Amino acid sequence: MSDYATANEVRVAANFSSSEWPDASLSQLIADATSEIDTLTGSTWQGVSNVINQYLDGDGTKYLKLPVSDNVMITALAIDISNSGNYTAINMSSASNNTSSNVRWYTHGVVYLDSDAEVPLFTKGVKTIRISYTHGVAAPTNTVRRLCVYKVLQYINFDADRQQSIDSMVQLLSAHRFV
Repeated sequence: MSDYATANEVRVAANFSSSEWPDASLSQLIADATSEIDTLTGSTWQGVSNVINQYLDGDGTKYLKLPVSDNVMITALAIDISNSGNYTAINMSSASNNTSSNVRWYTHGVVYLDSDAEVPLFTKGVKTIRISYTHGVAAPTNTVRRLCVYKVLQYINFDADRQQSIDSMVQLLSAHRFV
């Protein structure tokens, strides 16, 4: 796990000296802020992760909501039509730009089956979907880094104006998922 800010960035923002707030004292606060940012925004900027053969429950519709909101690319998809443990692969050939010949997916983690897919619906049932995908963002943006610094400063000393800035940044970063 890579943190979104450094101890030095926090010290510079707050005008702290390293004797007041040594690296060891700030490192846990930075790690906590990093984790909280991922939770609050529903995204991660800690690198791209591969998820292989994740089993999900279907609801009988053409839509699937992945448990992540920063989907980058679906690499494999199969659906158990009869709840028997036998999965039918969905053709993912020519997958690019968040679409293949039979499937579309969106940055906020929603997958849509086209009507000409091998299986027209995500079968209703437990673990009727097997999916592999990559998700995440390779590196934190400047906004994410600044948010991390602000979160750490809030842990140290609460400030109402800073909290408004934090709330605005979280809202902005959360909204990017639905673009």
